[in-house]
Amino acid sequence: MKRAIVGILLALTLLGIVAGLSGRQTANQELDHLKDRWADIQAQPPHQRSPAELAQLRAKAEGLATQFPERDEIRTWKRIIEQSWRQWRAYGHNAG
Repeated sequence: MKRAIVGILLALTLLGIVAGLSGRQTANQELDHLKDRWADIQAQPPHQRSPAELAQLRAKAEGLATQFPERDEIRTWKRIIEQSWRQWRAYGHNAG
């Protein structure tokens, strides 16, 4: 009986570790996507930037920061994207 309990606890521990690694990998992939989209948008001339793309990127950054609040790099990129959004709006673009 003790062996079964120890085995179950070990299995649950390993599942937790795997889930944690999977979550970290997902966060890294999502962060890489955010960075790439931000760079793509910034590379466009201001008059060609899509307000919808900026709005989607901003929402995605906010969601990712909420999902992974412990990740400093995600919070930093959320602020970078938010600042880009504010600059866009300050130049008279009304993107919602």
